[in-house]
Amino acid sequence: MSENVEARGLTFAQRRELGLTIPNIARTAKRLKQAGELSEDPDVAAAQIAAALAGENLQAFDDPSIDWTAILAFIEKLLPLILQIISIFSAI
Repeated sequence: MSENVEARGLTFAQRRELGLTIPNIARTAKRLKQAGELSEDPDVAAAQIAAALAGENLQAFDDPSIDWTAILAFIEKLLPLILQIISIFSAI
């Protein structure tokens, strides 16, 4: 990645480069949840989603300067909202 990770976490450009967009995270969480593979523990679920996204975008995640703590924090922050959205649309 060309930009440095800022103290508050990943920049928008870094998140996009890694595929850490809300639609990608929601799609991955939904796929894992439907397969019964998404943990109830938010820390574990964030790691599962990050691993799945890394598997889909190996070249971007191969950068040794990636701040994995920032990635997991970003996913953990969004996870409750994403899971609510999935449950709402699953009920329809």
